[in-house]
Amino acid sequence: MRRIFCAFILMYAACSSAVAANQIYLTDAIKNPAYLRSLTSLLKNAGKLPSWTRQVLKTSGNYVGTPVAYSTVDGIRYELFYACKPHDCGNNGMELMFAPHGAKVWAAMVEDGKSVTYLGSPNAAQQAVLKEAFQK
Repeated sequence: MRRIFCAFILMYAACSSAVAANQIYLTDAIKNPAYLRSLTSLLKNAGKLPSWTRQVLKTSGNYVGTPVAYSTVDGIRYELFYACKPHDCGNNGMELMFAPHGAKVWAAMVEDGKSVTYLGSPNAAQQAVLKEAFQK
């Protein structure tokens, strides 16, 4: 019985690490030049943003992030990444929504717990997805 239990634990650990290895984070996505270019442009053209937001442009930036999530709007599958200020995620965060292949990115952002601000001029359907993703 003990061997079966140990075998189960080893199998579970192997499967868990395989799943974790397949998760994509923003730090992985921005290694692709198209994603980095789109994100850099978005942040550059957004005006004055909190200093922590510049950290998302670094592959080892000082922010907290979640693995990619997906949402389809009008037949287009978008990649969603959440990033937030360390030790203050509840009040300072942004949901990033990338078009296929990182061609363009939009964002919903909360600063100091205030209302959501949209970056990159997302359309109404994209805003709805960003807002829903923010509330998860």
